[in-house]
Amino acid sequence: MATTYGAPTGLDLSACSVTATGSTASQTLAALGKAVSDNATAVATAQSSASSAQALATTANSNAATAQSDASNALTVAQAAQAAIGTPVQTSAAGEVGGYVAYDASSGNARIEAITPATPWVPISACLNMNPAAVSTASSYSQFNINASSGTSAVQGLINCMADSNGKINFAFSNTWGHIGPDVDGSMDLGASGNAYNNCYLKTAPTVTSDANEKTIIGSLADTSYTDGQKLLAAADAVDAKVYQLNASITEKGAANARLHIGYIAQEWDAALTNAGLDAGKMGLLISYPLTEQQEKTATDADGKTVTYYETVPVYEADGKTQKTGYMLRYDELQCLLLEARKQKQITLEARIAALEAKAGA
Repeated sequence: MATTYGAPTGLDLSACSVTATGSTASQTLAALGKAVSDNATAVATAQSSASSAQALATTANSNAATAQSDASNALTVAQAAQAAIGTPVQTSAAGEVGGYVAYDASSGNARIEAITPATPWVPISACLNMNPAAVSTASSYSQFNINASSGTSAVQGLINCMADSNGKINFAFSNTWGHIGPDVDGSMDLGASGNAYNNCYLKTAPTVTSDANEKTIIGSLADTSYTDGQKLLAAADAVDAKVYQLNASITEKGAANARLHIGYIAQEWDAALTNAGLDAGKMGLLISYPLTEQQEKTATDADGKTVTYYETVPVYEADGKTQKTGYMLRYDELQCLLLEARKQKQITLEARIAALEAKAGA
């Protein structure tokens, strides 16, 4: 009968030496146990570090994907902005066509170079909006402030821009303005034959050059030997003043309300001068010019938009080929002629009366 022995307990084997391969190198069981424990701890630590590293790598990968997406979006926005603005304006474009207004240090001016319109006949213009909040029932008021130096002090000149209830723009200059005129004597017109002002309101009568040093005298209307002078006096007797209404006023106000005016008809003076044997076109008192008018037209600009503009076109006779002629009169010269004609007639009549009285008293 076999005898079974139980495993011994309570034995201290820590001092026993063991070898892993049966070689001479050995270690105690206590050292082996500690090594196994240390290895287990190191493995656990390595596993934890690996898990943390994997989590960090996952987060980094996510951040990298987000950064790549943000960069792609930024590139898309930048490309859209580039397409919207075109080529960025460079400093070399200052004061150049397609560039921007810049201060010119050499001249001291803000310069805008020549601009070529994209659409023929459509004017290039700058729009300056004033009082955009103004409503149709209230007059808007805007002001340009211009400062200059007199050499000793600053002078402020104001230009007031007012829109009235009739839809008209009115400009008023402050009393610090000395005069408005050309920079060269006699080099500019105010209005034109085909674009005349409607009314001129003045406190005093116009001052006209009448210096003998600026004139070459051709003759005198009082000189009976001056043939053309006698013809002018004869023409003055052939034209009568008329009472009339302006057609534009009749159109605007109606015949019942259009005001009555007194004056002469230029074509009648043209005929009278010609009939007297004079060259009417050479007389400064009579103005004739090719008649034109402003017509509203539309065109398509470079962006495909329809724009409205006004073009000056000839006004033709009924035949559609011959351009009409417009006429004006210089009333200051006309009055001189009429006064001299009346004076010469009075002189002649007084001489005849004196002769008759002398004859009657003889």
